Amino acid sequence: MAFTNNASDYSELKLFPKNKQPPVSTANGNTFIIGHGTVFIRVKPTNEVMRIHPVYYLPRAITRLLSLGQLLHSSLRLHGEDNTLTFTHKDTDEIALEAHFNQTFIGSTPKLFPEVT
Repeated sequence: MAFTNNASDYSELKLFPKNKQPPVSTANGNTFIIGHGTVFIRVKPTNEVMRIHPVYYLPRAITRLLSLGQLLHSSLRLHGEDNTLTFTHKDTDEIALEAHFNQTFIGSTPKLFPEVT
């Protein structure tokens, strides 16, 4: 599952009716998922755009969360070392995404997430 707290991250966002918003428990208490939609992330070195769907809209979340499973199902391999996660293409071993401790995969640029360096 993937979550974002910023409505402008979505290329499309469908809001749940107020009476059908799923409840969730977080580290800070209980809240509701407001909607779901599609976001995109650009991967290096090819600048390919990866579609992530569904991504749930959770405005009260402190940060964005991206499922490792969703990335790994898209032909990427994960390596972790020294507070760094590196995703490489399974076929070429070229780096697609890299994130360091305290850095998120998803940026706040509307419609298309910036590449992660």
